Amino acid sequence: MPLSDVPLVLKSALDKEFIGTPSVLNEDGTTTPPPMALFIDVQSLRQNFADCKKAFGEGFLHAMAIKANPVSACIKLAVEAGIGIECASIGEVLHSIRCGCPPERIVFDSPVKTRPEIEYAIKNNLHVNIDNMQELEVVAEVYNAHK
Repeated sequence: MPLSDVPLVLKSALDKEFIGTPSVLNEDGTTTPPPMALFIDVQSLRQNFADCKKAFGEGFLHAMAIKANPVSACIKLAVEAGIGIECASIGEVLHSIRCGCPPERIVFDSPVKTRPEIEYAIKNNLHVNIDNMQELEVVAEVYNAHK
C-alpha cells in the first residue's frame, strides 16, 4: 500500500468506528485507553516472504520471528508462503502449530529451554537452536533416548 493511502485507511476505519477515539478520562481520575488497531499490508508481507526466499534460493529454512508478529493471520500467511516460524517459548511453538505451521518448519530458539520442552521439540521434529554446552548434553540425552 502506498504511504499516501494510509490517511485514507485510517479515516475509513474511524468513520466506520472500527477504531475509537482518544483516551477517555473516567470519573475516578483513571483513563481508559482507546481501542487499538493493527493494519497490515498483506500484499507487501507476501512480497517480502517471496523476496526473502528468492534472495537465498532453495535449501534454506526462512523463519519469521513470532515475537515480531504473533498475529494468527500473519503466521498463516507465512506458512502458506513456505516460511518457517522462529519461537522463543513453548507457548509460541504451540501457537504456531495451531496456526498450521508444520513442526519441521519451527525453529525453537528459547535461551532457557526446560528438559520437557526439549523432549517435546525432539519428539515433534522441531529445529532446536542450542545455546550452551549444558543444553547440548540434554539434547543429546533426549535425542538418544527417542531414537
